Amino acid sequence: MNRLTLQLKDFKRDLDVIFDLSLSEVYDPIMSLIAMSPKLDIIKFDEILHDRHGNYENSKQSMNDIVLKHYGSEGVKFIENHL
Repeated sequence: MNRLTLQLKDFKRDLDVIFDLSLSEVYDPIMSLIAMSPKLDIIKFDEILHDRHGNYENSKQSMNDIVLKHYGSEGVKFIENHL
C-alpha cells in the first residue's frame, strides 16, 4: 500500500468523524496526486458549509470562524492540514 493510500484512509475517517462528510463530497483527487497527500476541495467544502450554516459572510464570519464554532479546533486543524 502506498503512502497516499494510507493517508487517504485517515482523511476519509476524519471527514466522517469531524464533519459527517463522505470522501466523494470534498476530495480533490488531482491536487492530491500532485501533492501526494489528500487535499480538500475548498470550494465544495465552502458550498457545504453554506448549505449547513447559511451565508455566514453576511454575519461577518469567516470559514475559519464557522468551522471553529461548529466543528472545533480539530476541524480547523484538519482544514489547515489538507489545503
